[in-house]
Amino acid sequence: LVQSYGPPAPPPPPTDHPTISSWTWSDFIMHHVATLVSCAISISSAMGYVGQWCCTGLREDVLQALGSIHYQYTEFVDSRRYICPMQLPSTDNDDNSNDALETSSSLTTNTNNAYLPFFENVLVGQDIAVTAVSEALDAWDMNKKILTENPSLKASSSLLLLFSGMEGVGKMEMAKQISNMMFSHCSSDQQSRLGPDGFNEGVLMLDGVDFAENTREHKVEAQDMSTTTATTALRTLYIQENLFHQIGSHIRRQQGHGAIVVIHGIEHMPKTAFVQLYRHLSSLRSVLPYYKNLSHDYERLLSSSHEKLEVVCDNVIFIFTTQVGVKTYLRTMEKYGTIHGVSKNELDVALRDDVENFFQDLKLSMSSLSIIPFAPLLPSDLEKIFRIKVDLLSAEYSGKYWYRLVATEQASAAIVEAPYVDYYTFQDAGYISYFSSSTSPTVFSEVGAKQLDNDKSIMIRLKSQIKRWLLLMPNPDMIAVLDYDAENDMALFRWCPHPMIKTDDNDNDYSSCPEIGRYSL
Repeated sequence: LVQSYGPPAPPPPPTDHPTISSWTWSDFIMHHVATLVSCAISISSAMGYVGQWCCTGLREDVLQALGSIHYQYTEFVDSRRYICPMQLPSTDNDDNSNDALETSSSLTTNTNNAYLPFFENVLVGQDIAVTAVSEALDAWDMNKKILTENPSLKASSSLLLLFSGMEGVGKMEMAKQISNMMFSHCSSDQQSRLGPDGFNEGVLMLDGVDFAENTREHKVEAQDMSTTTATTALRTLYIQENLFHQIGSHIRRQQGHGAIVVIHGIEHMPKTAFVQLYRHLSSLRSVLPYYKNLSHDYERLLSSSHEKLEVVCDNVIFIFTTQVGVKTYLRTMEKYGTIHGVSKNELDVALRDDVENFFQDLKLSMSSLSIIPFAPLLPSDLEKIFRIKVDLLSAEYSGKYWYRLVATEQASAAIVEAPYVDYYTFQDAGYISYFSSSTSPTVFSEVGAKQLDNDKSIMIRLKSQIKRWLLLMPNPDMIAVLDYDAENDMALFRWCPHPMIKTDDNDNDYSSCPEIGRYSL
């Protein structure tokens, strides 16, 4: 039939081609092939967005489901583990212990004797801070007893501490010592369960840098929001909820047995996040709301599908550290000409004004916050810290490489003097480098004790020289002495027999001991 009459005529052209009055089969096929290809291209280009949307939604649903399972498992495990309760050390029988705890500083007269073993010889040059912390802990303990005896009183029993000071002056060391003190009564098994940075498991350690707006985890692309302002607001909200989630989860895991939360460097996180946290903690009942499962989807975070919990922050110590107020401390130190002559009340008022001015846009009142000032470290303080580090190094290898390692006063003073350590003096314009070896009371180290442990640190050089001269020739029955040759400005090592060494290093004459090696400072 086809051979006789030919193929049938093609259908009429579509109306969207008015210029074509008639076409062949080839025109018809090519038109529809082009249409199919165009549709395929459109579908393939849209599949990326569709797939991303589906995968993201599925990912969030899976994470939410797994988070719920993980939460229930954690609740199950926590409910069956023994949690050592947090408590202050007992002050019983401390009246007869003054002789054992006697010290040349003002700590004995101004500090609870029960706290001295944790603060003494650890926080060098921080008598004001130690006294302020001791007073804050005593007041907090008294407040808890009053609330326990009068349950009808509706008030919070949380303690809020703000450590203000330069880098490396002992703020985190103070937080660690408070942690050790509050859990010192726990058994060796609980004491061995330490978290990050050597803190007890009842302590949550957070860094303000991890909650900064410019970190990769907290970035939200502007294209996901209508405006940059909305993007910033959403990012800040997520940071806040992330902070609340970590704190709330930690306190809930402690099941009312007490907890410590340390946030290092609050000036790095968004001001609104810290202010909202502070307002919840300083409220009458100190209740902190947080999401049960924190979503990584910023928009879904606002939806009602995420369950919110509340935790009461009773019997919780919050420790915040900051460098806000440092210049105020230095100005006060310049005014009095010394650290030890600074008026504590005047300093407290000035620091409180500094902190409130830092949050002035948010009109925050810091009345519930105990501000603890940490003094800058002087050359004499660094010398004491250096000798403490030498004693720790001595104990670490005692009986293996030496009987004891000691550093003479001459060596300790020379090693931490300028120019081996960078010292500064303060003027209103800022820090001025100070290269003299003078013992002026207004000269300080900008990074505190970290000057001894940085990349080019004194301790690293000392340890390398110890490996060179002492560890290759161990003498477990001999005293290793670090001495100083002032004429040639060099540190040197000596081996001294054990019987000749007296208990007080100041009474020893090491010059007769043979020298085994030296190195240039």
